[in-house]
Amino acid sequence: MAARTKPTVVIDTNLFISAIIRGGTPYKLLEAWKADKFILATTQTLFEEMAEVFARDYIYQKYKLDKTEIQKLLDGIKLNAQFASELNLEDLPLHSRDSKDDKVIGCALGGDADYLVTGDEDLLVLAGNPVLKGLRIFSVTLLTKLDHKATLKLMPILQFTIYNLLFL
Repeated sequence: MAARTKPTVVIDTNLFISAIIRGGTPYKLLEAWKADKFILATTQTLFEEMAEVFARDYIYQKYKLDKTEIQKLLDGIKLNAQFASELNLEDLPLHSRDSKDDKVIGCALGGDADYLVTGDEDLLVLAGNPVLKGLRIFSVTLLTKLDHKATLKLMPILQFTIYNLLFL
């Protein structure tokens, strides 16, 4: 098996929604994926969850979203993301405080992801748990606090990666 040249990243659904509605750092993460800086991993369940949220009429009305842009995003994910196997959630090596978040953990583990990026505290508290082995969990807002590469040496949870993907 050949070594991967790019990290595999699971982006929690809330960050996709935030990227489209608010922009900012979540949008930069989305742009980094579109620029082929990393492999996006998802599952059919997470994809359907995102599509369902974006299909809500009040979302379009409240945030004045462009349906064409949303459809391009969904089509891009469908065509270009790595769809991971759906793991049996009861068999996960650990569980979130909020059982609804277990499907995100299952995606990251089933997709052999290097990183899980989320804004959800119920997932963030799992960062560094040894049963996750190489999976690193962090918040996209942490990226906004980094001011230069040297900071990465002080933050082993990030090490080389997402900062470089977004800001270099």
